[in-house]
Amino acid sequence: MRDVTEDLTTALAGATLEVERLPVVTGDPVQLRALLQNLVANAATFVRPGEKAHVGVRCEQRDQRWRIEVVDRGIGVPAADRLRVFQPLARVDESVEGSGIGLTTCRRIVEAHGGRIELEESPYGGTTAWFELPA
Repeated sequence: MRDVTEDLTTALAGATLEVERLPVVTGDPVQLRALLQNLVANAATFVRPGEKAHVGVRCEQRDQRWRIEVVDRGIGVPAADRLRVFQPLARVDESVEGSGIGLTTCRRIVEAHGGRIELEESPYGGTTAWFELPA
């Protein structure tokens, strides 16, 4: 996570970032870094007009899995689009730059590590992007 925050220095400028202690998991460090980087970058990018990004990264152990959540207070993803955005080139907000492959890549990384990934509404009306990996 430390490397991710360094990589995203510009994207996180002015943002509030709260990160809990994250677990050590078995996996490809380059891919796991890309996964976190993409989710945190999305959280910092899709903000409400006139607001600064507020991003939280937290985790909890559930049975034999770690659940890592990236929670924001941004514009959110409508429930009807939450599965679709994991498809290649799918985008919800065309006004923000992007290729539409970020969440597709995230899903591939998580599934390659024996996990799963989904989006939910955050308690703040934004998005909670979560993934689970074997403990």
